[in-house]
Amino acid sequence: CTPIPGLAEVDVHGLGNVAVPQIKHNVSSVVEELFCRRIPRSRCYSASAFLDNRVVTVGGKSSNSTTLYRDVWTRDETFPRAFISLKPKSRTSQSKFVFDSSEAGAYFEYKIIKGNDDIIPWSVTTKSMGVDVSWIGRGW
Repeated sequence: CTPIPGLAEVDVHGLGNVAVPQIKHNVSSVVEELFCRRIPRSRCYSASAFLDNRVVTVGGKSSNSTTLYRDVWTRDETFPRAFISLKPKSRTSQSKFVFDSSEAGAYFEYKIIKGNDDIIPWSVTTKSMGVDVSWIGRGW
């Protein structure tokens, strides 16, 4: 929301008076956390190019030169959409989750929680690998 000088509230139909923010919040870090948890580590000696309306960064070394990165990173203006394309049916022996995305080559992050405890912390998978939870017992 953008502040509107001199206006504290707006009458929104169906909601009534809604407060207008008086400062503009920087939500970029929150949006990044929601939509892109995987970000490239800081590096030097990498190569970058503008290709097909995207900036592509390839490889590089860590700042202390102890790690050689052999990866490729790109960002575009659209947020990728991810969804579960296959999930186990209830009360069956099926145990595989398969994910898909609106962007090719996507990685998927997942975690398994029970109550407030992380059973599996944030982990990475791909469309072809999916996630097999057959190790979780019944009545879990």
